[in-house]
Amino acid sequence: MRLINLKFRGISEAEENFDFSNKAQGLIAIDGGDEGKIKTALSFAFYGDEDATKFILPFIVEMRFVLGYDEYYIYRKLTRTVEGNPLEEVKLTNFKGEPVCDQTKEGVNTYLAEKIGLSKNAFDTLILIDRNISLKLAKDTLTRETFVADGLGALATSTKVLEMLESLTSEEKILSKSLDKLDAVSKNEIDSLEAVVDHDKSNLEEIRTRMAKLNDELQLASKYKGEMDLLYDASAKLETLNEKKPEMEALANRLAKSKEAKDISNVFSAYGEILGRLDEEGINLDALKEKIAVLDEKIAKGEKSLLSLGDKFADLVLTGEELQKALLGLITEGKNSPDKLKVDEMLLSYYKEIDEKAKALITESNKLSDEAVSLTTLNDHLVQKKREIRDPSDYKQAVQEGAIIEGRIKIVEESIQAAQDRKEALIVDRAGMVEQVQKIDKFTAGSEEELSTLDKEIKGKYKSLQEAVNADVFYKQRIYSKHLLVSRNEVELDAVNQKIESVKGANEGYKQKLSVLNDRKAAIVKHRARLQEKLILLNEKMLEYMSENRLRDVSEKVEYGSHCPICDGFVSVKKPLPLKDTKALDNQIVAVGKDIDKDEQALMEAEAAIGQYDAAVTMGAQYMLALIETRDSKQEFIDNILKEYNVSSIEELFEKTNQAIEKSKLLQQRVDRYKELEKEYQKQTEARKILEASLKVIDTEKIPVEDNIIKSLSQEVADMKTKYVKFKKFYGNESATDLLRKVEVLDKEYEALEKEFETRYERLSAIAKDKDNLFVEANKYANRSVPLKIEDKEYSREEVTIKAFSEYMTAIIAEIDNNKQKKEKLKIQISAVKKVAEMAKEERAALKEKALTLEATINATRDTSKTIYADYEERFASLGVKGKMDLDRLIMGDLEAEKAADKLVKFDEELAAAKEAVRVYQEGSKNNAVYFETSNMNTMELAELKEREEKAIISLGDSMSKKKNLSDRYDEISRLNKMLATVQSRIKGIKDLEPAIKEGAIIAKDFAELIYEKTNSIVRTISSGRYKVEKGAEGSVLLALFEKGKVRTENLTREEKMLLPLSLSAAYNEAMISLLGGEIVPILKVATAECDKASLAPLYEYSKSRDLIVVTEDENAYFRAISKL
Repeated sequence: MRLINLKFRGISEAEENFDFSNKAQGLIAIDGGDEGKIKTALSFAFYGDEDATKFILPFIVEMRFVLGYDEYYIYRKLTRTVEGNPLEEVKLTNFKGEPVCDQTKEGVNTYLAEKIGLSKNAFDTLILIDRNISLKLAKDTLTRETFVADGLGALATSTKVLEMLESLTSEEKILSKSLDKLDAVSKNEIDSLEAVVDHDKSNLEEIRTRMAKLNDELQLASKYKGEMDLLYDASAKLETLNEKKPEMEALANRLAKSKEAKDISNVFSAYGEILGRLDEEGINLDALKEKIAVLDEKIAKGEKSLLSLGDKFADLVLTGEELQKALLGLITEGKNSPDKLKVDEMLLSYYKEIDEKAKALITESNKLSDEAVSLTTLNDHLVQKKREIRDPSDYKQAVQEGAIIEGRIKIVEESIQAAQDRKEALIVDRAGMVEQVQKIDKFTAGSEEELSTLDKEIKGKYKSLQEAVNADVFYKQRIYSKHLLVSRNEVELDAVNQKIESVKGANEGYKQKLSVLNDRKAAIVKHRARLQEKLILLNEKMLEYMSENRLRDVSEKVEYGSHCPICDGFVSVKKPLPLKDTKALDNQIVAVGKDIDKDEQALMEAEAAIGQYDAAVTMGAQYMLALIETRDSKQEFIDNILKEYNVSSIEELFEKTNQAIEKSKLLQQRVDRYKELEKEYQKQTEARKILEASLKVIDTEKIPVEDNIIKSLSQEVADMKTKYVKFKKFYGNESATDLLRKVEVLDKEYEALEKEFETRYERLSAIAKDKDNLFVEANKYANRSVPLKIEDKEYSREEVTIKAFSEYMTAIIAEIDNNKQKKEKLKIQISAVKKVAEMAKEERAALKEKALTLEATINATRDTSKTIYADYEERFASLGVKGKMDLDRLIMGDLEAEKAADKLVKFDEELAAAKEAVRVYQEGSKNNAVYFETSNMNTMELAELKEREEKAIISLGDSMSKKKNLSDRYDEISRLNKMLATVQSRIKGIKDLEPAIKEGAIIAKDFAELIYEKTNSIVRTISSGRYKVEKGAEGSVLLALFEKGKVRTENLTREEKMLLPLSLSAAYNEAMISLLGGEIVPILKVATAECDKASLAPLYEYSKSRDLIVVTEDENAYFRAISKL
């Protein structure tokens, strides 16, 4: 057992902490401690105690300790429930914080009792090495044996000891068997695997280094591509800007012209006025010329109009004379020769519609006459033809029936032949189908057996093939991904473990330094307290010295017989008082003050250092917890995966993964074969079903049907041939069918003639009736005996004649009047046109004169301006300025000119920037072009490296797994060996005491003798052979010099005073603990008087082979003495 630290509260009001790492050899010094408190706290920690009356509740104990080779943390808390009953809480974990047993009081107590090997009573008795018992052990044999017997009776019955021995022996066997099951592992094997792991790590690092380089080159290639894109964009922009150059040059030219035009605008203002005036006068001149041209055209049109109007007037004059003659001739002719009047012509307009109707009726009547003659002729022909084509009825019937029989025989014979052909084809098809069925049966017989075998091999425990395939794919993918995850986590776990060890080492260093600093601080505080106490005493002494010196001064000044200043009595006697030396005392006070200041400074430095290391320890602990959590998480992750696949190592998982892949390949091959075979089997099965159905139809339906058809049709042909013989006499050398065709043609023709005759006859009757009606009507209209209706009034022929003559004469007179009116109008028009033409001629003459004057002025002004502005005209011409409007068009506004100038500057800047960008990107892309050229190769290589990386990770995981397995086995062997050594040590302790165990009983006499022998052994050992023990009178134990044999009983040295009591009590303690098979760290109290080199030397030597808690009264004295050893 090894104690690490102890903290408790509840034995006293204050919380107490003890660090058991402050060791000298095996001596663990505790300053100012109460061995009773420590014993109580340890006992409660290991065994608990429900007696709440002993403690101040809540009573809490926390302790870290090592049992065997395992570190533990125990926490116990004793409180009371609401009802007042004691309640004990307990927690026992390993150094990882993991529970090691059932976290109940009973579970923890049982676990610790088994590990410690002692009952609570034995622990409480044996935890303290009480040197007082040495008196009883050394007094005489009877007292010693009695004391030993009492101790054995209270702690170690023979039954318990034998049971313990049996239990330890059984445990030894189990441990030995466990060790035998494990293959031996040497450190060299682990080192070899470590080298393999290092090689795999190096290989993986090389691959990843190369991958990093390739990634960098691919990034440069990507950068090159980006630069090329930028170069392309810059080039495109430059090209766009170059395309804008003509536009910009035009804008620059326009801006220059605007500037030049602006410069000459003042000069051009006067010139412009002249030009403006010339333009204005030119416009006026053009307007005058246009007016003259209009007048010329107007005059020409007037003259032409006069000629036209004259011709029209002459025509009207002639027309009027002719009308007068016609009127006079009509009157004269009516008077002299009325029969010569053309009355019919006058009436023609009135009887126009009646005459046209008469003509139409006559024409229609003539048409009907012609149609009647034609129909009569045609009917005669039809009657004659009908007589010619009419045949006897018996002939016709014979021909019809014969033709029917011939046609039916032909059809039936063709049907018989077709039925025979179909039957032969069916027989051929049937033979082919039978052969195919036999082939299919042969194929399916073999396929069914193979399919059944494949189905069992593929499905296994699954219900369907798809479930089996899905399960296999899922398992393969899952185990492969899990293996990769495990391999990666194993690599990371190794790194975390290394980091944990590193942090753990650093934390231990910080803790040790912190412990030293705390000890130093405590020592400084104690030292300062002593100095402060000393300073107070010195100050008090100084005050006392000063008072005495003052009293001496007063005494020397007082005369005999005067009043005493103290008692107010008469001075009769003066005692001489010594002068106290205050200087030496003052020097001591100053020196102590300086020492206190030094302690204060040292304390400040210690506290600062403690703060730093305490922060480091805290941060380290937090970091350690985080790392442990990470490690545990990764280990748990790996363990869960390994547990999931029922393997104990990554190597086994890798092997299982390979097996899964191979199994999956084989399964896939079987599935492919199964699907292919199943598809073909189904195809052949379907084909067989179709063939069987077809054969059944052929055998039961098609062939019998064809046989029946052939039989019935053959009988029908025989019957028809017998009937046909009766009509043969009517046909001659022709067939009835040919004769029937001729008869059918004649019948159709006769029917048509009959219908045509009837139709024509009906039409002929209608024509005769219509013809008579038309004839009567036509005569009425031809003779104009039909009344004429004019404006809703009917007139007779005579009345119409008179009306027509009168209207004719009235029309001539009206025409004559109209002619006169037209002539008057033309006279007025001719007069007006003449007047307008003369006015236009006068206006034209005036305009021509004005135009000549204006043209002369324009020419004179132009000649003058050319002389004055000759120098500027070239500039005006180059700018294309001919007038003020041209100049205004050229001159740009200030804002427009400013925008144009800015636009040109911006264009030049953009052009320069684009050129520079193209240059820069071209230069930049040159450096990375080689990476772009090799990017495809690098991508392929990177893909290969990724595959290699995965393999390397798997290989590293595999080697790390193997190494871990070996290391775990090595650690397990080491752990079991340590446990075995502990068990064997405890067995040896008991077996060493076997001489005292006889016939199942522990003999107190023999056991007391063993304690004596053990005492001698301890004395010889810790005195380096200088002393021994001997038995005196009545078996008393005495200390003697080894060489001289002189017994030491009087004037004992300090070493001798410690040597025998320590050896006797330690021998008793060790023997009892060994007998019980227990393991504890005992406590020993050391008085201040014993804190010297000689007294502590035996204790120091005794602790070389075991740990011992030393409770000191004066820690400084103790450490001064120990430091000398």
